[in-house]
Amino acid sequence: MVTRRQFLVSASALAGSVGMGLHSSRAWAAPTSPKPSKLVAIVTSTYGPALEAFAKEWTKQTGIPVEVISQSYDTTYTKIVTALAGGSATDIVIVDSIWTAGFVQAGFLQPLNGFVGSATKDLVPVSIDQRTIDGKVYSMPISNEAKFFYYNADILKAGGYNTPPRTWEEAAKISQDLKDKKLVKHGTIWGWQQSEGLICDYVALVNGLGGKLIDDGGKWIVNQGPGVKALEFMVDQLKSGGADPSSISLSDRQVVDSFSAGEHAFLMSWSFALGALNNPKNSKVVDKVKLDLVPGFASAGTTSTSVVGGSGFGVTATTKAADWAWDLIQFATDRTRQIEIFKIRSNVPVWKELYTNPAVVKEYPYISQMERQFEYATWRPNIQNYAELSGVLQLQIHKALSGQVSPQAALDQAATEMAKL
Repeated sequence: MVTRRQFLVSASALAGSVGMGLHSSRAWAAPTSPKPSKLVAIVTSTYGPALEAFAKEWTKQTGIPVEVISQSYDTTYTKIVTALAGGSATDIVIVDSIWTAGFVQAGFLQPLNGFVGSATKDLVPVSIDQRTIDGKVYSMPISNEAKFFYYNADILKAGGYNTPPRTWEEAAKISQDLKDKKLVKHGTIWGWQQSEGLICDYVALVNGLGGKLIDDGGKWIVNQGPGVKALEFMVDQLKSGGADPSSISLSDRQVVDSFSAGEHAFLMSWSFALGALNNPKNSKVVDKVKLDLVPGFASAGTTSTSVVGGSGFGVTATTKAADWAWDLIQFATDRTRQIEIFKIRSNVPVWKELYTNPAVVKEYPYISQMERQFEYATWRPNIQNYAELSGVLQLQIHKALSGQVSPQAALDQAATEMAKL
């Protein structure tokens, strides 16, 4: 995790190159409303250091102090709900894409259309679409996330493979071959702990098999067709040894640390993994890992698949300084600051121009490949009680992965329980 001090030091070192030929999207003119005594923002510890650093710069311009309250991702949702339901003075909150509908239903957020305006056309569509309900935008995206496919090129080369697998069926065969040659402990390692990260992988695999979790009528169909095949694939990988059995005890963050030990060939993870895997302080695979499209399924005729996510900054419905809160958000999500975050944390930018800017592409040659992944991605259902429904699905999928029940039985039970909710 990057601390505030580490972020400030890294950002300072970038000062001479961060612009990279970009013009700031901020033609700044201070709001005309009275200044608040301070702004309060609740964010995850993932973005806490960055927001603190940017807020410090903003405070120099405006004279308004900013209190940044940050904690782990797993406790942030509850922190926000408790604060806003209890009437605590809060101006800005971080909004994970899957929290949007629930926060809107609870009346926690105010629409940002009047603030964002025509800037939406300059954003990567998927980054803003996830945050839009009934035509109203409820948060400004900070990062554009998706699951990407990482592979250890040195291990593949030692096994006689010059290119990564294009399908999951091919990945399974290569995994077994590499294991037989004693080049890997297991081919793939996943973050399949009973958590939201498990659902992300499941959604991506269902999408890769041509399916979805909910039909057009709003009915959960996880226990049909692609939903069942996806879980059967996951279980089969664990049974065959293609996937590391320890996967069911690892979060989508811990799995990156495991892959960095150099004992696996494949990993599907978020963009932050890129920076972590190339950190010589903690990784044994520096400069050995490459990124490619997540494989598709030959059985379904799909080229690739992924699931998107990411976070945004929202303005609370109860703030008395909405225009100043938006001013800070606009400042913190400026194009040049996106590059700072991308450089330090590998978070994928939300502004379309950053993917084709010559200076950016030269500095980050993999960025165009990351952009291409969004063409094959889906997102988790944007529904009001998603967190509760996801919890049911997590439990049942994990039961199947741990061998307690069959995939079909697990998903039948999940569908029954979710229908009641």
